Amino acid sequence: MGRYTNEDYLLGNSTPESCPTKAKARREINFDRPDQEPASPSKRPDNHLIKALIALYLFPIIGIFAVYKSWQVHDLHNKGDYEGAKMASRDADLLAKVGIGIVVVPILLIVAVIIGYLIYLCFILFIYYE
Repeated sequence: MGRYTNEDYLLGNSTPESCPTKAKARREINFDRPDQEPASPSKRPDNHLIKALIALYLFPIIGIFAVYKSWQVHDLHNKGDYEGAKMASRDADLLAKVGIGIVVVPILLIVAVIIGYLIYLCFILFIYYE
């Protein structure tokens, strides 16, 4: 019995059962995430266009890319590239969230600082006039 090489397996000269290293590797390594369902032609992924347009309005630099990725979802799904459509959907969602977050987070921090300063002033005035 000879040794099985990667070339033998790739050329079809051996089966996973007859090549113990390939069979073992194929059983142990699972690249599929259990929390995600496989892409299917019946269900089109969400394109997150509304979030992308909000990101375009708030932060145009990232919003342009978010809108582009959201438009790609429809095109890729129609071409039959279901995995590509899912990836474009995830990218559009991520870019939209980043674009919105870049604007919203500093505004929330500024509002928190102003509220904290007003509470501080009320506290000082309360102590001063007491």
